[in-house]
Amino acid sequence: ELARQGVKIYEDLGRTLRLANGKYALGLVLTRAGRPDEALEQLTDALSLFHESRQPLWEGMTHQRIAEAHLTVDRPAQAASHAEQALALRGIGGEWRRAIVLTVLGKALIEIGQTGRAEACWREALSIHEQLGATEADEVRGLLTPAAAA
Repeated sequence: ELARQGVKIYEDLGRTLRLANGKYALGLVLTRAGRPDEALEQLTDALSLFHESRQPLWEGMTHQRIAEAHLTVDRPAQAASHAEQALALRGIGGEWRRAIVLTVLGKALIEIGQTGRAEACWREALSIHEQLGATEADEVRGLLTPAAAA
């Protein structure tokens, strides 16, 4: 409810970037609260505002979050599309963020039967996480293990 109030304030003030950030934050909260359809609405609004304001970093991060939300409601094709759009923006927040998006893309691809592409995404993500010493490497290793056995 507090996030919704913040969004309303920025809407009333006409502060486009703050409104976009508020909608992004509200989308994250709604995703965590298990309300993916509402989250997708807020994140889609944020994506449009970031795009209009020429904020490629935030646009890419929003595509990533939309992809994650689509995965929670079993829409892997839409998730893959948004993850690929995030990667196409390139400047999505460094190598760690790239690895996160690759992991999400792999999860979407495996669901639509593109095992080879999914494994390639996860291998690249694993390489990045290992180079960075990121704890997310363990999750990606776990994703690769069943895929390699199939």
